Amino acid sequence: MPKRLFIRVAKRFIAVRRLFLATTIFFIVSILLSGCLYPGRDLPSTENISEDLERVQKAVDLYVEETLTPPVREATWDAEKKITGVPVDFSLLIGRYLVDAPKSAYERGGRYQYVLLADDETFIVRLVDLTLSQSVMDVQQKVYAYQQRTGRLPLGEPIIHLAPIGGAGTEDAAVYALDTSALGEAVKSPQSPYSSYRLPLLITARGRVYLDYALDLALMKERAGADDASVLQGKIDARWLLIHHAPFVPALSLPYRFEEDEPVIVRE
Repeated sequence: MPKRLFIRVAKRFIAVRRLFLATTIFFIVSILLSGCLYPGRDLPSTENISEDLERVQKAVDLYVEETLTPPVREATWDAEKKITGVPVDFSLLIGRYLVDAPKSAYERGGRYQYVLLADDETFIVRLVDLTLSQSVMDVQQKVYAYQQRTGRLPLGEPIIHLAPIGGAGTEDAAVYALDTSALGEAVKSPQSPYSSYRLPLLITARGRVYLDYALDLALMKERAGADDASVLQGKIDARWLLIHHAPFVPALSLPYRFEEDEPVIVRE
């Protein structure tokens, strides 16, 4: 991994690390009991995620082959949904293509949302880890509360200032590390679904909270193959590298591209 990238990501993470080392371990059960995200009360086992994913992919393939349409409620993919996917509509699959939705699925109380991505001429099934969504939602609420109290945003170290498009204003184009110490309470960075690292928290000049996948992208680059040439050359969004080599989509992320072999945030 490039040394300067590691140093840069480490700097983003220092403030969060100081806080979470002093806090207790984050329990997913507490999220479930809050009832604000999951329909079920217990987390299902994730040991068979690969089997579940393969089973749903086969069902989707058969459905598309027979109907010529993907099994989703909204068959439109804007720029963001091309990366985050569109939720699979299990009601279109259960009965003829599946006995039931997997236990790992949100619809059955699981922690994952199964989504479809349009990749060239095929549809691929991937997972959104909803614990990431819950974590960012919690932090976003703290940011809003801080802004209401102080009239300011908890902006930390500036990460990048993105060039405006078509003469648009630049106030929403700056990205910063989130100054978690300014929030006045412990804020824990969520666990990455791709590695043993935690995901640093980012914030835009308009107060939107995102997750930083730069380190995961740098690590995943080591697994890249010939099919990833367009990604490594910076021609397409670098997040496709994560999608092609792991079962998860990079939830709540900003666009990245590889520049000089390093993943950098860009404005699409």
